[in-house]
Amino acid sequence: MTEVQKNREEIKNYLSLFYDNWWYYRDEGKYFDLQIPRIKKSMHDVDNQLLFSGTTAIFSSYRDLIINVCYVLAANKIASEIQEEPLSNYFRFRIRNPYVRHSIHDFFRFLDHLTFHLNELSHCKLISKKVKEVDFLKLQNINTKNLNIPPKIKKSIEIILNTAYLRITKRGKKILRDFRNIDEHRFPLGIDCLTYPFSRGKPNFRLDERYGRLFTVGDRTGKNYTYYGLPDIKFSELEPILKILAVNAKKIIQGLAIIRVLVQSY
Repeated sequence: MTEVQKNREEIKNYLSLFYDNWWYYRDEGKYFDLQIPRIKKSMHDVDNQLLFSGTTAIFSSYRDLIINVCYVLAANKIASEIQEEPLSNYFRFRIRNPYVRHSIHDFFRFLDHLTFHLNELSHCKLISKKVKEVDFLKLQNINTKNLNIPPKIKKSIEIILNTAYLRITKRGKKILRDFRNIDEHRFPLGIDCLTYPFSRGKPNFRLDERYGRLFTVGDRTGKNYTYYGLPDIKFSELEPILKILAVNAKKIIQGLAIIRVLVQSY
């Protein structure tokens, strides 16, 4: 048996425990114990079709968020219990960290899907008829007082805006925003590990340009690059944020279901 085959066998021996952990976190949060109202589906009722279509999209992005957060927690738990460092690092850096990235992207995707759903239910009066102009950032900056939209749409906006970042600190919000932007557009961020040693020596290129900086080369007043010797962020700081996001997403789903902005068909 080669070293590669031996390593794969070791990983396989822990996969059942990994999924046990995943089911544990999924069940502990009762993330899918949701009461979504049912109404009769009419092919001739445009508003009902919009309700069903939007609910399907939102629940899909919600499910992705929850599944990935639970993968993160499951992988981290098993990594902390494995004594062999190479094997524990596999679950930490090859499974946990990628799912951290997925989770954060999924959260913003979930918020964008919610915004798009409300815009569709308002027959595009909420934000815009142009699909590319509809996103959560615009929902955050909108004033609904003078908009001719149904009361339940206004109530939905209130629920989403009051719940999305509930219990997330100012630093937590910045971490989420910067993490998403940097990881999406620039380079993969290091979580408990160094994945990208050089980057431009200017603000906004890392979560915190001072953290782990060893030295900078180039023109101090012009183009320069900085070498970093520490990870961008510690998982211990991300873990509580991810747990809160999962809880908040569930609260949003429940709140919108109560006022029948999210529905199922018979």
